[in-house]
Amino acid sequence: MSTRIPPQCPVCAGDGVPLGTLGRLRWFRYRDCGMNFSRQTGAPRPSRRLIKMKKNRMEKPAVASLQAQAEPLASLSISHLSSSTRLKLADDELSVNAYPTDCGGFIYVGAPRYRIPAEADLAAIFEVAEQAGIVWLKFDSEAAVIDLLPVYDQSAPGA
Repeated sequence: MSTRIPPQCPVCAGDGVPLGTLGRLRWFRYRDCGMNFSRQTGAPRPSRRLIKMKKNRMEKPAVASLQAQAEPLASLSISHLSSSTRLKLADDELSVNAYPTDCGGFIYVGAPRYRIPAEADLAAIFEVAEQAGIVWLKFDSEAAVIDLLPVYDQSAPGA
C-alpha cells in the first residue's frame, strides 16, 4: 500500500491539505499560510490554442466547399405580392418552386432563371432578381420594401 505525501508549500514549506480535484488539477490549501495551490494530475492536456489551430486547419476545406455551395438570397416584403399570389404561396400552389412559411416563404429563382412564373407580379420580381444575381427570394411580412417594385394592398382581396 502506497501513501501519498501532500506537496509542500513553496512559501512556508508547510504540508498541503487536499481540497479536491477539478479537471486535471488537484487543489491543496496550506495550513500554515492559507495559500491555495494546484498540481496537474495525469497526462498534460494540449493547450486550447493548439486545439483551435488544428481545428482551423481541418475546417478550411469544409469552409471552402460550403462557400462554393452558397447561393445569394434576398429578403423582401410580402407586400410585393398580390393577394392571389400570397394565397398561392401559402397554399404551395405557385407555378414555380416555393417553400411556404408562417409569415411568407422562400421562392427559387435560379441562376439563370429556370422558369418564368405564371403570376405576373412574381414574374416582374423574377426579372429584377435575375439581373441582380439573386437565386432565392425570401418573402416575409417584416422584411424591407424594395424601392421601385410594386406594392400591393394586403387587405384587398383581388389586388
